Order: sequence, then C-alpha cells, then structure tokens
Amino acid sequence: MRRDEIISKVTRFGGPLVAMAGAAAWFQPAVAGSDLWWHLASGRNMLERAEIPTVDPFSHTFAGEAWTNHEWLWDLLFWNVYRLDPQFVPWLNLAVITAAFGFSFWVARRFSGSTLAAGCVLWLAAASSHWFLDIRPHVFTLFGVGVLLLTREARWARYLWPAMIVVWVNLHGGYSFAIGLIGLHVLIETLELSWAARRPTIPWGDWLSVALCFAAVAANPFGREVIDYPVAYLDSGSVFRQLIEWHPPRFSFDVFDFESRFFALAALAALGAPFALRRGRFYIALAGVTFAMAWTSRRFIPLFDLTAAPLAALGLAIGLERARKLWPRLREPLAGAAVTLAAAALAFWVGYGVRLTPHFLERWTESHLYPDAAVQYLKALGPPERLLNYYNWGGFLMLHLPESKVFVDGRANTLYGERFYLKYLKLSEARPGYRAVLARHPVDAAILPSSGALARKLATQEPAWPVVYQDLVATILLPPNSPLLGQSLPDPAAVVGDHPGYVSEQARAARHREDLERAEMLFEQSIARNPLIASNYDGLAMLAAQRGSAAEIERAIQRGIDAYPRGRRHFACTAARAYHQIGELGRALVWLRSCRAYGPFSGNRHQTNARFRGLEAALELQLENAGEESRP
Repeated sequence: MRRDEIISKVTRFGGPLVAMAGAAAWFQPAVAGSDLWWHLASGRNMLERAEIPTVDPFSHTFAGEAWTNHEWLWDLLFWNVYRLDPQFVPWLNLAVITAAFGFSFWVARRFSGSTLAAGCVLWLAAASSHWFLDIRPHVFTLFGVGVLLLTREARWARYLWPAMIVVWVNLHGGYSFAIGLIGLHVLIETLELSWAARRPTIPWGDWLSVALCFAAVAANPFGREVIDYPVAYLDSGSVFRQLIEWHPPRFSFDVFDFESRFFALAALAALGAPFALRRGRFYIALAGVTFAMAWTSRRFIPLFDLTAAPLAALGLAIGLERARKLWPRLREPLAGAAVTLAAAALAFWVGYGVRLTPHFLERWTESHLYPDAAVQYLKALGPPERLLNYYNWGGFLMLHLPESKVFVDGRANTLYGERFYLKYLKLSEARPGYRAVLARHPVDAAILPSSGALARKLATQEPAWPVVYQDLVATILLPPNSPLLGQSLPDPAAVVGDHPGYVSEQARAARHREDLERAEMLFEQSIARNPLIASNYDGLAMLAAQRGSAAEIERAIQRGIDAYPRGRRHFACTAARAYHQIGELGRALVWLRSCRAYGPFSGNRHQTNARFRGLEAALELQLENAGEESRP
C-alpha cells in the first residue's frame, strides 16, 4: 500500500474521532441543573409506591393537587441509575449527548460529503449548545431527533416512528416536535413525488405512520394534559417565560459568547441553503422552523444546532472546495493529515481544562451552590414539616429531605401554575405584600440563600424571624411563633462542624476578624474535604492580600483553577480584586481583562460586562497616572 493511501485511510478514520473528541469537551457545562434533583425524587417515589403519581406528594402548597409528570419514565430510569452509583448519572447523560451529536455529525458528513466541514460544524454546534446540556430529560429529545434525522430515508423508518413516540411521550415534551419533524418530512416527500410525477402522489404508508404517531401520544398515564403542557409554553405572555432559559438570544460579536456561536452557525446554514434547494428542501424547512424557535427562546438553540448542521456543513464544504481549487496542494493527503493533526491538538487544548473526575456529578451540577450543610441541620431540627425555600433548591430538598414538604420547586406549570409563581416572585424579592403570601401559606422553617433579599428581610422585620443556622450558601430561620424556639436548639458546630461548607463559613468569619492563621487553617480543612468550593480559594487569595503577598495570591488562584478549571473567569475576578488591594495595578488589570460573565445563566451578563469594561478603563487610567507620578 502506497504512503498516500495509508495517510488517506488514517485521516478518513481519524477525522471523525477527532471531531467527536473536540465536541465532547463542550458536553459538560458547569450548570446548577436544579431540575435533576426533583426528577430523582420523583423516580424514588414511584419505585417506593409502585405507581405513577397523578397528584403532588412533595409540596405543602399544592399537596394533593393534580400533577402532570410527563417525564416520569426518565425519572424512573435515572433514579435507578442513581441508586447504583450517583456518579453513573452524569456518565449516562454524557453518553446520550455524545450519541445525539454523533448522529448529527454523521448526517452532516453524508449530506455535505466533507468530514472536515461536518467536524467544524459539529464543534461550533457543541460550543453553541454548551450551556443547555445539563442533566435533564431534554437530552433524550436531542438523541431522538438525531435518530430521526439519521434514519428518516430508510424504508423501515415508518415502522420505527410510532414506537419511538410511545417511549418519547413518557420521556420528554419534545415528542411534539418529533411528530412535527416526521410530518414535515412526509409532507415534503409528498410534494416532491407529486412534482416529479406531475400529479398528486401520496405515500400512504408514511402518512399512516404519521397518523399512528398522533395515536401513540395516548400511550401516557395523564391523557390530554400531556398535549396541553408543550402548548402552554407557546404563549409568549406566560410568566414562566421569565425564566432565563426562555429568554431570546441577543446578537453578539464576542467569540466567547454562546450567542455569537449560534448566529455563526445560522450564517453557515443560510450560506448552504441555496445549494440545498435540489436535494435538501427538508433540511431548509426544518432549519427555518428551529431557527424561529431558537430566536424566540434560547433553550431551543441545541435543537437548531442539530437540525441545521447539514446545511451549515454544506455551506462550509462548498467554501473549502473553492479554496482547494485556488490552492491545489490542499487536495494532497498530507494536507488532510496536517489538518487532522492540528484539529487533534486543538481538541486536546480545548478538552485539557475539562475535569470529569473526581466527583463528576458534583462538577456537572455545581454542587457547592446547594445547601447540603443546611439540610443536615434541618434534619437535626426534626425536620420541620413545611418549608419556605428558594425555587432552585426545591428539588434538592425533595431528594435529600423527603420528610419535609417544600413551598415551591422547579416543576413550574406542570403543578404550580402562573398565579402561584407570581406569588413566589413577590415573596422571594420581599416586595410589598410578601407578608400576605406567608400568612396564606404558613411554614415551620425557612431555608433561603444567605445573600438573598428575603432572608435579610425576615431577620430584620418586626417581629423578626430568628436565624438558627447560617453559612455561605444558606440561612435557616424560624417563624417568631415556632414552638422550636421554646426548647434547646441543636448546636451547628455539633451537627455540621466538619462539613466543608460550614468550615468555609467559619474561615470567612475568622478572616474578617483578621485571625489570619486560623482562617487559613480552616480554609485548608474545607478544601481537603471538598476541593470544589470556589469560595475557599477566593478566601485564601483575599487572605494573602491582607498579608500583602502577591506570590500567595498567585498560588491561591492557581490552586483554584487547577481544582476547578471551568471556574477560571470566576477566579480571574478574585485575582483582580486581590492584586488591586495590594497595589499591584498591572497584575490586577491583566486578570480583570479575563473577568467576564458568560453563558445564559449569568444574570444580566451584558450589564455586568459593561461594568467590568468601566472598571478596566478606570484601572488603566489609575495605572497611567501612577506611572506619570513615578517619572523623574
């Protein structure tokens, strides 16, 4: 076998592997993913009761009310995986995502005829979808869409569709999109056959399969409610569309922003669309539909990415082919091998900062944002029967504190409804009227974010709610009339004295008292128990700033980045603050330029980044003035 043939064969087989390896670096977002916990609690409940609940067993505000858990099958599957080993949960989710994007890559390569173009589009799609790949049932919709795209032209596909819908309707509300995709495929097939034959030509077998797909929706335990649920989100006036994931994307030129990647992929798809008019009308129509969905709600971006990949790959492939005509050397096997090697190096560089172990589940779900230590203290309190809780913690409490009933959780309009959600918003922000909401729904204890408005308001109002436990994450308060206040309460140090979250809070308090040696000891103890709590490295860096040691600041920040690479931008902000405190303005400016808010769950990141740019300008001016003063 000649050398060129060997190189071509290695490139042909190595290209797809490199493409998937580079894309996989984007498949593990650092997202709190609060819905996971209530799904697991639901799965446990079904297994214990041997039934699918149709009324709510978890909250005290809607106890016994109708609950449409249309994703019950996912809950049961993942709870059984969680029972085997919690760390298996992220691995299964990763496998499903990888398969979904792998199917999309295969379709894009088949349609465009170019491994390189399909691989580049795969990377762009993965980077664009990154923030929306948390551990939830929606990844099975991505998987199912990949299967449908890969097999839609097979003769036996019509027999597969209804069977998929039977399973899909019990996994995720995306079944409705699947039926639309199948219907669109059959409609365009019908139009093309009729145009070619110059007379109406109907593929009756395919249309029968579409009808069976509609009938398959009935194979769920909730009946019509499963149909109403996805339709409800089409209402642009729904208060649940205030949730960040439902916000529309904003145009951006920032290459680090997921929105810029989304629009770049859309531009490539638009470039490929004119060349797909003869053999890719289905992809044009489908990409148009999913672009409209993503344009109105960012949560649909991954769906657009997967369905637009064939068009985007075709547009890129045509551009690459024209480049090869201009530079014929690009057609040589060595050029292909060089591109593959360069892509492998880039994939390694992108993936180098992605840590899967140890604690894969904790990394993927941002475990340090949940009130684990506070939950242990609540258990020591009794635990209380009715809780007032933060929305994002509801599922965590359902799973880890099943004896208590929650005020609210992430089940949104499958249970709580819009009016109650508005009540919760009023309460959580301590807006006028919040006392009336509490009077309507009395509780036995509150577990709230320590930095939140409601915790501060309850602790300072008249009569005040006594604070019985507090750490960096959560505060526990009791109502003024609580019978627990008339008895001896558990000592937090005795209950959670060795919990890393509680130790971290004690370290922070010691630092503020300027007991620096004790603060350092406690920070190190907390890190030894849980290396993923970012605030510990922040504390060490600021402690070093109090000592005036630039070397210790650098060491603390690097330790944080090594332990939690995805937190680099967070640690950059800490480093900028620490170096500025000791007068190292140049270093502070360098780190401040890396301190940006990215991703759809960073609050109002555009305002935040504008503030950072203002700080940079002020620091640059301060540094310039300092330089002028030092001149002779």
